[in-house]
Amino acid sequence: VLSSALRGETSSEHWSACCFRSKFAGVFTGFIALFLLPIWFGFGLVTFGLLWPPQVRRWLFRPTDTCPSINQRRPRFSSNEDYLTRAKLSQLRADVVDLKAVAYDQNYQIQKDLGFLKDVIYRAVMEDDWDQKKME
Repeated sequence: VLSSALRGETSSEHWSACCFRSKFAGVFTGFIALFLLPIWFGFGLVTFGLLWPPQVRRWLFRPTDTCPSINQRRPRFSSNEDYLTRAKLSQLRADVVDLKAVAYDQNYQIQKDLGFLKDVIYRAVMEDDWDQKKME
C-alpha cells in the first residue's frame, strides 16, 4: 500500500484510495519515507534504540540464532526425575479439579443465599406496603 502510494497509484481495493488521492498527500508521504525515517533510524542508533519501539529494538539487537543455545535446549531428566515430575503434575491436576469443585459448590451456595436474601427483602417490602395500606 505504501509503495503504491509513493508511486502515486490509486486503488479502489485498499484504504489508500481514500487517503492518498491528492498530490500533496503523496509528496508528504514520500518526504516522510525518504527523509524523516532515516533520520529517526540514525538517532535511534546513536541512542542505542531508545527512540525506537520495542519491536525494532528486539529485531536489531537480539537476532535469532540458527542453532539453539544451551539455555534453550530441553533439559534431560532421568527416569526417576521424570516419574517424580509426572507424579507432581498428576497431583497438581487432581488439586485443580478439587479446587474447581469447591469453587462451584461455593458459587452455588452463594447464589442460594442471595436468592434467600432477595426473597426476605421482597417479603419485608411487601409487608411494609401491606401495613401502610391498612393504616390508610
